[in-house]
Amino acid sequence: MDYACFSGADCSSIGPSGSCFEPNSLAAHASYAFNSYWQRTKAGGGTCDFGGTAILVSVDPMVVHLKPPPVVSPPYVPKPPPVVSPPYVPKPPPVVSPPYVPKPPPVVSPPYVPKPPPVVSPPYVPKPPPVVSPPYVPKPPPVVSPPYVPPVTPVVPSPPVQTPCPPPPPVPQTCPIDTLKLGACVDVLGGLVHVGIGSSAKDACCPVLQGLVDLDAALCLCTTIKLKLLNINIIIPIALQVLIDCGKHPPEGFQCPA
Repeated sequence: MDYACFSGADCSSIGPSGSCFEPNSLAAHASYAFNSYWQRTKAGGGTCDFGGTAILVSVDPMVVHLKPPPVVSPPYVPKPPPVVSPPYVPKPPPVVSPPYVPKPPPVVSPPYVPKPPPVVSPPYVPKPPPVVSPPYVPKPPPVVSPPYVPPVTPVVPSPPVQTPCPPPPPVPQTCPIDTLKLGACVDVLGGLVHVGIGSSAKDACCPVLQGLVDLDAALCLCTTIKLKLLNINIIIPIALQVLIDCGKHPPEGFQCPA
C-alpha cells in the first residue's frame, strides 16, 4: 500500500487516517524510498515538506509501519425487555342458588263498591216579611197661582260713543349741540373699523361729549354718523364703546332712531 505525504501537511501523527498520509492516488508506479529527512521532520512536530507536491512512500521493513485503521464496532442495540406474563388469578367458586320455595296464593280482596254520594239539602232561605202598604191619603187640590207679568223697564237712551283722540306723535329726539363739533370724532371712528379703539378716539370725542347727558351724547353720535353717510350698523357699536370709555352710559338696548 502506498501513502502520499503532501507538502505543508501536519505530520504530528502517523497513520493512514492522519493529515500527513493519505492513500496514494497520484501515481501508480514504484514509490521512492523513505528517507530520514521526513523522520526528523515528523519527530520535530513540523510539516511534511519535501519541496514537491508529494512523496510516495512504500511499505518495507526499514520504514515505520502505519497503524491500521481502527475497527469500528457496530452501535449498541439494547435488548428488548422480557415479556412478563400476568400473575395467576384463581377462578371464583360457583354460585349456588337457594332451593325453590313456591309463592303463597294471592289474597283476593272483595270488589270495590263505591259509596253513594251524600244527599245535600238546599240551604234554608227565610221568607221575606209581607209588604204592608200605607193607608190611602187623598191629595189636596192644586193651588193655581196668577200668571206672571214682567215689570216694564223704561228705555233710557245711551250716550253717544266718543272716539278718543290719537296720542300725539313722539317728539323727535334731536342733538342739543351742533353736530359739526362731532365731525372730527366720527371721522376718527370711521377709521377704527378694522383697527380697534385707541386713545385717538377718546381724545377726539370725550371733550365734545363732556357736557351732555348719556342719552343726548348717544343721539348726537347717531345724527353725526347719518350726516357723514357712514354705515351706521358698523360704526354705532364702536361709538357706543367710546361713549362708555368717556364715562357715558346710554340706555341698555339703545338703537339710533330711524
